[in-house]
Amino acid sequence: MAQIERNSIIQKAINELRLNPSAEKIPKETSDKIQLGYSLNPNYTEEVKSVATSSTGNFDIVSATSSVKDTYLTFVTLSIAKNAAANTTTESLILRTTINGASRDILLINFIDLTALDSTITLPLPYPLKVDRNSAITVLNGNFTAGVCRRGASVGFFEVDRT
Repeated sequence: MAQIERNSIIQKAINELRLNPSAEKIPKETSDKIQLGYSLNPNYTEEVKSVATSSTGNFDIVSATSSVKDTYLTFVTLSIAKNAAANTTTESLILRTTINGASRDILLINFIDLTALDSTITLPLPYPLKVDRNSAITVLNGNFTAGVCRRGASVGFFEVDRT
């Protein structure tokens, strides 16, 4: 049997296994029956949020990320379909969020005003992108007053509880 000498490892076992030192025997050695292990991949829940609108103006996909969990984006998608009569105040569709305290444009589609367009772009993020807590994930497009313009966006993300 190997003795566990480091108090930090013993304390980690107490915390993570939610052991009560006054009521339970705390393992201080390893044997065939006791093996300490650590998860390299924390528990998380994957989600996908999508929004599509033909209304004018900007819209939120996620109004606010968690205030107690870390949020990581795994993919983003933008799409736009508009006819030649659609006039817009801006000539781009932008997916924006906050990363490290700064507003960041993650993905955009540029287009020409009063020109028909049907476009979808998906950006997979093989290395998930951490978004600030309590941040909106927003699509910016400006307003249009004529024609037909349908915009959509999807984000894949997961949240990790670091408490």
